[in-house]
Amino acid sequence: MRKQNEFEEDDNRTIADMSGVQRPRLFGGFFPPSPRTRYKLPETKEPEMGAERQEILPEDRKWYILGAIKAALLIAVVYIGVLGALILLLLYMWGVL
Repeated sequence: MRKQNEFEEDDNRTIADMSGVQRPRLFGGFFPPSPRTRYKLPETKEPEMGAERQEILPEDRKWYILGAIKAALLIAVVYIGVLGALILLLLYMWGVL
């Protein structure tokens, strides 16, 4: 006897609307777009699922930006330190130092 699929019923809900998604152009701007991509579908704004979006206060935004800059500088210092140590090791191995 064949096992019944428990997901047979379709409730007609759209999980992800893929009608406006287009694939990237293969050859850049060399060829004109196809007739299918010339006409864009009108965008409908649907309410987002979950909580409402809250605006970030300017003071908090400043601290977020400073935190991101600090993290990027920390990563850059680590990379520069490792590169400097590698250069010193290679100079020592070649007998320059």
